[in-house]
Amino acid sequence: MLLQEVELTFAYHYWLKYDATHGEDRVRLRREFTAFHSACFLTSLLSIRKINDFFSPASSANRKRSDDLKASQFGFAKMESVLDKREIDKLVAHLTERGEELRIRGMPITDMVVTIHERCLEFFDYLEESLLDRRILADRQMLSRISELRASIHSYRQTVVAVTGDTVRS
Repeated sequence: MLLQEVELTFAYHYWLKYDATHGEDRVRLRREFTAFHSACFLTSLLSIRKINDFFSPASSANRKRSDDLKASQFGFAKMESVLDKREIDKLVAHLTERGEELRIRGMPITDMVVTIHERCLEFFDYLEESLLDRRILADRQMLSRISELRASIHSYRQTVVAVTGDTVRS
C-alpha cells in the first residue's frame, strides 16, 4: 500500500509532462484539461497526506482508528510529521477560505513531494537493513519495487533541478 501511495505522489508531475507536450489541445479541451489537472494535483496531495500520516505518531485522536498503518508498526523509530497536515487538509479535504488562499497562492507541491520522498527513502533504508530478507521471495519482490521507486525519486529530483535550478538534498 505504501509503495502505491509513493507512486501516486508523481501524478501531478506526470500531468505536467503530458500538458507540456499536448499544449495544442489545451484550448480545444479546456474543461477536460482543467479536470485532469485538478485530479492529478489532488491525487498527489492526497498521497502525500497519507504518507505523512503513516510517519506521524499516533495521537489520542487517531488511536481509535486501530486499522491505520503506521511506520512504527514495522519498528521504524523516526515518527514525526514532516509536513503540516492542517495545510494539506485545508486544500484537499475541506472547503475553507484558507484552502482557497492556498489555491490562489499555489501549493509548494514540489517541495512537499521532495520532503515526503526523503522520509520514504529513510524508511526504505530501514526496511532493507532491518526487515527484508533477500532469501524470501516476497521480500525480494518488495526490494525490487523499492529499487524502482528509488529510481523514480532520483529521476524526479533531477527534473526538479533541471526545471527550477534548485538543488535537492540527497
